[in-house]
Amino acid sequence: MKRRKLFRVSGIICAVFGVILIIASETGFGILFLVIGGFSILMSVLPDKALMTVDELRKHNTADDIYFIEYTDVDGNFSGRTIGIIKVYRRKRKIYIDAYCHLAQDNRTFLTERINSMKKDDAVIEDIDTYLINKYITKP
Repeated sequence: MKRRKLFRVSGIICAVFGVILIIASETGFGILFLVIGGFSILMSVLPDKALMTVDELRKHNTADDIYFIEYTDVDGNFSGRTIGIIKVYRRKRKIYIDAYCHLAQDNRTFLTERINSMKKDDAVIEDIDTYLINKYITKP
């Protein structure tokens, strides 16, 4: 993938430049370039899906992965959102959804215990966690 090579090359260049700056007593800028270089190198080894652009993620979602949710965020703000599910996973006994949010026009992570309701083609999904576990986590 072209992006991987670009991240790797730019990361190496930034890291080398950072070392040169540190040697030249420009410690603050040197550390900054080392961090940027390290981040770029890290991006070069992430899975392909992590490197997809927003448009690529939109294309990736099938109609089967599009849902409408009513969600309350950590600050108590309520919103209705159309999301395209990318991944569902468990972490520390909680279930999370990584999805493309059409309202934010960006990827977002949703905690299922904060989802007030979830609909698929106007059909309400009653037990959201069980539905998501069966559809996205449990392997057939």
